[in-house]
Amino acid sequence: MIGAAAGISFLDRQGQLRHGFLDNLDEIEEQVAFNRRFLKDKLGISDHSKLAFIAINGDLMLPTLAEGDQILVDTDVKELISDGIYVLSDGNSARVKRLQKLKDNSILVMSDNKNYREETYQLSEHSALHIRGRVVWYSRKVDTQSTPAWDLVQTNQELEERVLFLEQQNQKLLENNSELSHQKQESQQSLENRLSKMEELLLNVLKNSGHDDDAIEKLLE
Repeated sequence: MIGAAAGISFLDRQGQLRHGFLDNLDEIEEQVAFNRRFLKDKLGISDHSKLAFIAINGDLMLPTLAEGDQILVDTDVKELISDGIYVLSDGNSARVKRLQKLKDNSILVMSDNKNYREETYQLSEHSALHIRGRVVWYSRKVDTQSTPAWDLVQTNQELEERVLFLEQQNQKLLENNSELSHQKQESQQSLENRLSKMEELLLNVLKNSGHDDDAIEKLLE
């Protein structure tokens, strides 16, 4: 470290977060210089030896964190101290998730990207989360040439909503067609009943007027 700069270990991929890997940060050769005063005054961190930079992979935490963002993780935090974003390890992989403690003391594990499902852990299962640290800061490279990742997520969500709307409209059309078909059948049946009654009425009139059966049959042909 030089002057007011603190050297913070840098992990280029979350996949490097194997069990125990963050317990030996001094073995990581690549480091990032960070201002000590900023760490202390803005983040409330005096001991930088437990901090690590990690590059984000994937879209789990969009729009908060995007692919390529670098998060600063306090690896001294091994349990849920307050709602926030944490690094969890699972076997030989790691994931960044938002944790929230619910009123029944269970823990909600979720992605900011709502395309991914939520998980719930009971307080007794707290250790199963394998919390490896808490995210305290992040940085992002400004890219003016490409479409922001969150815009792509929003576009996808808008398309899904549009498809759902069209499916609902199609269902309404099918229901309307079914109703019209039913009404047509009822109208046809009603017309046939009326014709039958008129024919019966005419037959009675003819019989009452003295026409014999042969004459009536000829008239009705």
